[in-house]
Amino acid sequence: MPPRARLRLAATQRLERELEFAGEAALRRIALAAELATRAVTRDALVSEAWLFERLTGVRSRDADATPSLVGQAVAMDMASLALRLSERAPLDAASLPGGAVPLAEAARALGVTARSLQRWKREGLAMVRLRARGGTRTALSGEAIEWCRAGPLARARTCARDPGRRARLVQLGAQMSKEGESLHAVAR
Repeated sequence: MPPRARLRLAATQRLERELEFAGEAALRRIALAAELATRAVTRDALVSEAWLFERLTGVRSRDADATPSLVGQAVAMDMASLALRLSERAPLDAASLPGGAVPLAEAARALGVTARSLQRWKREGLAMVRLRARGGTRTALSGEAIEWCRAGPLARARTCARDPGRRARLVQLGAQMSKEGESLHAVAR
């Protein structure tokens, strides 16, 4: 089993503790709000802790003007982790996500990247959620998240799938070089 998504900010850790005994409907609502918040947060701006709690819970803080500011990138990363953690406790329905839901493998194919790249992007703030499926749950992305990846900040981080023909040519070239007496280091370079 993969390691659990990590929360870095004290504010989101506190919120998760407060949701320890929350019902499934509340967990689903906040997981959806966290999934949406990952795309709403400007990565290089400061975000008020009060804004974050109001965005997730719908409750405005009495001392909203005195709450600390958080870095947008850290907030996005924690919102992605929170969406996944809460949806593990109360899996979502595909119809409840904006733009529907796409399983991880299909999302990777649609974006032209590997599932491993999506996992890496998750650590950077791409929100994934757990969905109800026959026989258990599965990890998925919302349709809006996929569109955001295509047009948003993660688009420039796209990687291209390796060409199997190119790999075969490189292996053949390496074998030829080693037969000619080249060292493994020279072949690798």
